[in-house]
Amino acid sequence: METEHYKHLSGSLLCRQLIASGLSVGVATSICRKLVSSGLVIASVSGFSQAAIANSTATIHLTGTVPLILDISSNTVLIQVPLNGLDINNAIISSLAIRSNSADGYTVMVKSVNNGLLKLNINNVVYSVPYTFRYNGASAISLSTTEMVVEHQNSKSSDVLACAISTGCYRYLSINVNGSDASTTPTGVYTDTLIFEIIDH
Repeated sequence: METEHYKHLSGSLLCRQLIASGLSVGVATSICRKLVSSGLVIASVSGFSQAAIANSTATIHLTGTVPLILDISSNTVLIQVPLNGLDINNAIISSLAIRSNSADGYTVMVKSVNNGLLKLNINNVVYSVPYTFRYNGASAISLSTTEMVVEHQNSKSSDVLACAISTGCYRYLSINVNGSDASTTPTGVYTDTLIFEIIDH
């Protein structure tokens, strides 16, 4: 008798064999349930579902994160300014290397520790020589102890991508000094410190 073939099969195995023969999942499951209820198989098929069939596709989602790069450095940190009574006009003192891959752009800021003055302290008496500062050829400005924006790049700027490469972008720094401002000051080493910062948006 043909049903004798099913007597020692579990419900799920029987269903798989029926599906392999070409029947749909729904039809195979229906037949299996009828055979179980008639006692011709030895196990229930209540747990059988389409999960018992091998999938024909698989989906994998890949994600990757590029880390944010924000770096600023100077090629020279100690600058000798000649205060010899002669005018200093747009004298390049250093350059900055800027590297940023911020998708929203970046801003460069600068401040002066001595409020835009070269200072000398002699016996608690402070002497100073003022100067103006130029960032990458822009107009000369007087610095202060408060940060001032000297470069602002938005997300559509070509520099946003250009400065993402390993060499980054270079910005030249220069100063102006009126010779007369240093001609009546005491001898000595006059100093100031400039602090630059780069931030993303």
